[in-house]
Amino acid sequence: VDAISYSRNVIVFLTAGSTSDPKWQHQMRVAQGARRNFVLLGETDEMHGKPSIDELIAKCPPDLKPLFNDNVIIPYFSDPDFRSVTFDKMSRVLAVDPDETYVESKHLEKMRSDLFYKNVLVEDLATEEETVLGVFPPRVIFFCSLCGLPLPGSTTRAKHWARLVQGFIVVCMLLCTTRFFAPEGPGFLDYLSVAQIVALHPVLLLMMFVMMRAVKGREVRKLVLEEIETSSQANFLCVKLERLTMAASVLTAVLSAWGWIAYLPGFWTSYYLEASNGAYNFLGVLGLLHGMAWLLALPLVFGIVFAVLILGFALQELSYMGLLSAFNELHPEIANKGLQAITKQAAGMSVKEGDLYRFQMRYLRCWELYRTIQWKASVPFLAFWLAQLLLLAWSIWSLLQGFDAVVDDRTLRLRAHWHLSARLTWLIGASPWFGLAGYIIGLS
Repeated sequence: VDAISYSRNVIVFLTAGSTSDPKWQHQMRVAQGARRNFVLLGETDEMHGKPSIDELIAKCPPDLKPLFNDNVIIPYFSDPDFRSVTFDKMSRVLAVDPDETYVESKHLEKMRSDLFYKNVLVEDLATEEETVLGVFPPRVIFFCSLCGLPLPGSTTRAKHWARLVQGFIVVCMLLCTTRFFAPEGPGFLDYLSVAQIVALHPVLLLMMFVMMRAVKGREVRKLVLEEIETSSQANFLCVKLERLTMAASVLTAVLSAWGWIAYLPGFWTSYYLEASNGAYNFLGVLGLLHGMAWLLALPLVFGIVFAVLILGFALQELSYMGLLSAFNELHPEIANKGLQAITKQAAGMSVKEGDLYRFQMRYLRCWELYRTIQWKASVPFLAFWLAQLLLLAWSIWSLLQGFDAVVDDRTLRLRAHWHLSARLTWLIGASPWFGLAGYIIGLS
C-alpha cells in the first residue's frame, strides 16, 4: 500500500476474477485516493487467465467502475513479436503525470462549465449549489423568470416573483371557482367553460413544479458538466431557443388580447356594476375582481405554458447532445470534425476495441440520464393525456345527442352578447382541453 501511495503510475494487470478480489479492491481504492495514474493491462492468452471485460465490470464494486470508464485497457501480449506494441502503448500512458492530469481535467471541466454556465466563478464544482445555465440566451432567461420559472442561478428577486406567481394562481383558482355559484348575467356562458378554466390552474402549478425540478436536477448538471462536448450544437441550440422565445412572446400577446376581448366586457358590464340590488352588487364586485385578475392572469397562463414547452425542448436537445458527444470516444476525428461531418465522408475509419468499449459505457451513461430527464419532465404531459381520456366519455355522450340545432340558454346568451361569441372562439382556439392549444401540448 505504501508503494502505491509513493508511485506515479499504478499498473493494473487484469485477469479473470481480478475485480472480485478484496485485496485488489483495497489497493485500487488506495490508488484512487492518492490520484495515481492507472495503466490497465488485459491478458490476451486464454492459458493465463484472459478475462471477460463484461464479467470484470459486473463484479467490480460501483466506486471502482470509473477505472474502466476513464482508462483504456491495453492488450498484453506475451509473444515477443507483439510485446513491443504493448510497451509502446504503456509508454504513452506512463508519460502522463497524474497531478497534471488532475489539473487538466479540472480545467476541462471549467471549460465545459463556461460553455453552458455564466455569471459565476466556478471554484468548487462539488459544493456549488446553483449556477446560471448559459445555454439559455438572456431573452429566454428573462421570459421564463417573468412567467414565474426562474432558471438555476436566477436572482433573488426572480425567485420571490416566482412565489408570488404561484400564490396568484391559487387565488385565481379560488376566484374562478366562485363562478359556479353565480351563473347570472352576461358574464356567464355555461358550467363547462368555467370548469375548463378552474381545472387549468392546478395543471399550471404541476407544470411549473415538475419542469423546475427537472431543470435543476442533478441529471442535467451531470450531463452538462461531464458529458456534453459539442460546442457547435450548443450555439445552434441558443439560436433555436431565441427564435422559440420570440414566437412564444408573440403568441402570448395575441392569445391574451383575444382573451381580454372575450372576457372583460362580460365581467365589467353595467348589468353587474350599476345594479342597486345587494346581491347584484356582490356580483359586481366579483366581476370587477375577475376582470382585474384576468388582465395579469392571461399573459401568465400562456407564458407559463410556452415557457414549459421551451424548457422541455431544451432538455430534449441537451440529452441529444450528450448522446452525440459519446461518439467522440470512437475516434479523434469525430471529436475534431463532428459526427455529422464524418458521416458525409466516403472514407472508412478504424475503431479500436478499447475506444469502442469507452463509447459503449459513455453512451449508456448518457442514455440513463436521458431516460431519467424524460421521465421527470413527462409528468404534466401524462396528466394532460389522462384528462383527455376522461373527457372522451363526455365527448362520446355529446356525439350521441345528435347534430340538430338546439335552442337553450347558451344560444340566447350568444345571440344577446357579442363578447360571448368571441369567448366561444377563444375557447376553441386557446383552450388546452378542447382547443387548438391542446394539440400543441399533446404533440409536445
